[in-house]
Amino acid sequence: SDEEGGESLMATVTRLSIKCPIGLTQIKIPVKGKNCKHLQCFDLEVFLAFNQNSQNAGWKCGVCHKKLALADLQIDKYLSKILHEIEKSTSSKKMDDDDLDTIEIDNLGGWKLVSSSAIKMNQAMRRTEQNKKNDSRGNSNGFKTVDIDDGIAVCTITM
Repeated sequence: SDEEGGESLMATVTRLSIKCPIGLTQIKIPVKGKNCKHLQCFDLEVFLAFNQNSQNAGWKCGVCHKKLALADLQIDKYLSKILHEIEKSTSSKKMDDDDLDTIEIDNLGGWKLVSSSAIKMNQAMRRTEQNKKNDSRGNSNGFKTVDIDDGIAVCTITM
């Protein structure tokens, strides 16, 4: 952010997967470590099943891999409420569980269920459009594109 110039950046949408990164199934009981800095949760039952034989080796977060004790696990009440609302709203409808696996949370706390394949398609389309703009401008600084994707800067250098 550039406070002197009056400009600042603010995330308008945060995306979270509702699939457990450990078991790759829909999260039923969303948890994370109390000292974890990430928003992404994993499923408690999957975590316990995965770690049941590794008590001596120590447990690790399913997202950031920090060491965890059972007492460090906390249920994410906000995500739990969202998952309950999704379950209620989709129980009477046919839902493609493999595709509707992401929620977008806006900066006011509102949320919507979205398709991860649609997100990926939109990202690919934006990259293609950016490449076309850069190619048509004859970008002479040696950089073809700079794309911010999930917080990671991607840069292609042309020689």
